[in-house]
Amino acid sequence: MLAMSNFEEYDVYDKRDLVLDILLTLAAAVGFYAYWAFTLFVLSLILLNVWHVSWQQMLIYAAVLTVISMIIYIIRLVKKRIKK
Repeated sequence: MLAMSNFEEYDVYDKRDLVLDILLTLAAAVGFYAYWAFTLFVLSLILLNVWHVSWQQMLIYAAVLTVISMIIYIIRLVKKRIKK
């Protein structure tokens, strides 16, 4: 067990990879939130006479949609990590 094969050497998940994954996940969360907030804002303008929503409600909806998107994103990351 003292000598690692070349294949086992690449399976090591060091602290830099963990920090990078966390930072990329946080950046994805910010991106998802901005996407959903902008999308809901445009929808509120298009559906002005149909969908009466306040700015605070849109931000709450964007937060909920961001949480759902992040759950899907994290599940896909875990599945990709398991495949390796």
